[in-house]
Amino acid sequence: MNTGISVCIAARNEENNIEQTVYSALKQDIPQTIELLVCANGCTDSTEEIVKSIAKKDSRVRLLTSDPGKPCAWNTLMEESKYDTIIFADGDVILGKNSINALVQFMDNQNLIGASSKMKKIIKTPLDYIFSAPLTEPCVGGIVGRLYAIKKKEFVTEMAAKGYSKMPNNIICEDLWVSLILEERKEGVVVRKRWGYCSDAVVLYQAPTSIDDYKTSKRNAKGAIQLEREHPQLGYLFSGKTIKEKVNFLAHKYYAIDNRQERIKKVITYFLRRMKPQHIINYIAHYHARTEYDEGKCTNLWDIPLSTKEKLANQVISKYTH
Repeated sequence: MNTGISVCIAARNEENNIEQTVYSALKQDIPQTIELLVCANGCTDSTEEIVKSIAKKDSRVRLLTSDPGKPCAWNTLMEESKYDTIIFADGDVILGKNSINALVQFMDNQNLIGASSKMKKIIKTPLDYIFSAPLTEPCVGGIVGRLYAIKKKEFVTEMAAKGYSKMPNNIICEDLWVSLILEERKEGVVVRKRWGYCSDAVVLYQAPTSIDDYKTSKRNAKGAIQLEREHPQLGYLFSGKTIKEKVNFLAHKYYAIDNRQERIKKVITYFLRRMKPQHIINYIAHYHARTEYDEGKCTNLWDIPLSTKEKLANQVISKYTH
């Protein structure tokens, strides 16, 4: 019986982080045989040299390379891993104590194909991260891509059932794609789920600055839109539709105002006054994403010119970070 564990790390230009990530995995007390694969995808720094140096000291470590992009690295790691149980981790995280065991045991005990960790942010300068979510985050909406586990053979079967032989190279949000492979949805609602959230598995990472949080939120929104529109077999409906409904509801509230731009201004003011800072960033980022994805076409009330929204975002960011 193949009882080993493959720890797989996709890394791109992680020379400042990859060593602590690798050792945080290798130092865990794991009863099974372990291999640790690092796939450098398009690195232009010393990430590969650092991994090679570690591999010379520890035979469990192996360096792989792929074309740029996390999906390319993910596919390479899937092909090269020799054990059925796979732990995927980002190249800039620290695995919490006993997290690997927790994920594996959780999958086995719950008879699942996938298991997700929870995230804990490392804060250095609180003022810089005012837009960040709470320090410890549960898995909301999908698998936490920073650290999760899958059973390879069963995952490949689920993947094939949805028409995939591998992860498409243009996928923006690979962790959400993995989640959707392990779900069945009807009209966007989950009716069957083969992955779960393991509260005993924790992954630590450096909290992004407010501006980076905005960029990440926008990227994730684009990835969600991509999966909804380009991969209908997954049955995913982006939650941004709920946001759109809220915006349109508020617009109706101010229907008596004849000037369209004035109505939009009222809606924006409403959100700025009533939402927490991180919510503001998410809302702005989501609608930037929709506008950019639609090549700048205005499709609803919120889609005012991008320059106007960027100006608004900059004003909000400046207010809370300076």
